[in-house]
Amino acid sequence: MLELLALSHQWPRRSSTKPGSAALDGIHFTLPDGHLMAVLGATGSGKSTLLKLLTAQEKVQAGAILWRGREVAAQGLHPSLIGWVPADTQGVHSTLNVKEHVVSAILLRVGGIEHRAALLRADRLLVLCGLDSVGGKRGGELDLAQKRRLALAMALVTEPHLVVCDEFTHGCEPKAERELAALLQQVVKESPGRMVVNATSSLAELNTYDSVLVLHEGRVCFHGPGRALTHYFSIPHTEDLYHRLAKRPSERWQNSWDRHSDSYYDAFKLTGSTSDSAASLGSADDDDDRVSLSRPRKIEESENPAASEAPGEGQATPSFPKQLQVLLRRQWTMFRRQTGAWWWQLGFVLAVPLLLVLLGLSTFNQVKLAGAESATGAVGFSMLTLFQIGLLLAAAAWTTSPLLADTRAAWESERVGGLGLGVWLTAHLVFSLLLLLAQSFLVIFATELIVGPLPAGGAWRAVLLILTSLSFGTLCLGTSACSANGDRASARCWALAFVNLLFSGALLAWPKGLGVVTQPLVTAALAWSGSMGTLEGSAVQASLESVNATGFLSPLTALIGLLVHLALGVVLMALGARRHR
Repeated sequence: MLELLALSHQWPRRSSTKPGSAALDGIHFTLPDGHLMAVLGATGSGKSTLLKLLTAQEKVQAGAILWRGREVAAQGLHPSLIGWVPADTQGVHSTLNVKEHVVSAILLRVGGIEHRAALLRADRLLVLCGLDSVGGKRGGELDLAQKRRLALAMALVTEPHLVVCDEFTHGCEPKAERELAALLQQVVKESPGRMVVNATSSLAELNTYDSVLVLHEGRVCFHGPGRALTHYFSIPHTEDLYHRLAKRPSERWQNSWDRHSDSYYDAFKLTGSTSDSAASLGSADDDDDRVSLSRPRKIEESENPAASEAPGEGQATPSFPKQLQVLLRRQWTMFRRQTGAWWWQLGFVLAVPLLLVLLGLSTFNQVKLAGAESATGAVGFSMLTLFQIGLLLAAAAWTTSPLLADTRAAWESERVGGLGLGVWLTAHLVFSLLLLLAQSFLVIFATELIVGPLPAGGAWRAVLLILTSLSFGTLCLGTSACSANGDRASARCWALAFVNLLFSGALLAWPKGLGVVTQPLVTAALAWSGSMGTLEGSAVQASLESVNATGFLSPLTALIGLLVHLALGVVLMALGARRHR
């Protein structure tokens, strides 16, 4: 049994010292085991906030949540006891097939399960959710109703006691809406004692639910069978509900319900099966202006045997290494199926260097004829190094900039199921660093293969170039974590790459005193200055110093600076991800 007692939540008003707007105010209801309930309300009624409190995505500010008699508002239910189905379908990946989605969810959320057992459980869930005929279809090929079924299947992998859905039937055609509502009924019957809550603004298929909780401006206005709505609100059709609610302040509706709730609970027992007639019960039009402080009568333990049982502690979740392994395997599967991305990667790191070298072939010939020790040769070597750095920055920005911002919504649904922030960030960081490492080797190999061997210090330069790619890619991941969406993250990262090249010190030389301050702040400046520093004592560096007064860092100093940038990117990832939770 689930009970909510005087639950209130207020959104902060960041632009003012005044209190924020109340999303929920004194919510109270009881949900027995084996029950399907709809949370009904227009946009802004508080439905989504209520669901976030039930799934511990938001902390309870006032009131209590009781799970089978135990207070759980502080720490929330164990992740394995909750199945969360969000309104969006961003948790459905376009390149993974249906069965891979479910198997991946099982391995991420169920501890100690073997792969074969996960496959068998996935098959059973696909049959339950009506997806057994499309198990090999990829996520991008599914229609909206099928994506909703898949999201429900992934939410059921731990066999949860409480399943919470947000707009599960919204946006589907009438036939699909009826089928999805019937599916929720089947999910309740499939596991004794399971409770399913679906927040919806749709007034169709209300008779499918055992009870309907009506919210208006964050307050409970009614909780009972859908067939009793027209009588209680004195409306000819349920389609008139929202128009009727708008005619009274929400506080008056709440006071009315406080006066009538006991009689409705007694008549219907929250199951929707009773011989009593709704016509014998009161309606909201019978009220006067008195303010009632009554609360719905709690269901006694004798009426609900499951309430006397000890609350379940939930199943163990997989270990950090196991979840990391599953996430990395999933990311690799999605990446290798993106053939367009593969061709882009190869074209970017191979064709672009070749094109630019061919366009500047006369310049490189002059460099070779003049010799690296000459001013012309030294400047050519400097520009070639800057070209490598620019190529690595562009590749890192393209690869990593939208990554965290675009996958945040998918992680939010997995977070409710027990996927921690640390493992999610680590998986993206490890996968991105491996990809950036491969890009670095290709860029260095392609450039030197086309241009020919460069002056001494090649090993140090290779290390600095590789670390440049890794550190800038990590900074882009941090920028992505701090951005609201992938487009904004990409724009910021490309702007950051442009600024890096502009202030690298190769194109515009800083005064020597100022360069000591600015070089450690710019990733490209560390890479370029450190690469030039590998030639210390050579005629090449002497030639460069004659045309560039900024000065050069030692390779070790540049390496330490790049490691600091990498660490800063990791910190930004954590801070940004926590802020947008």
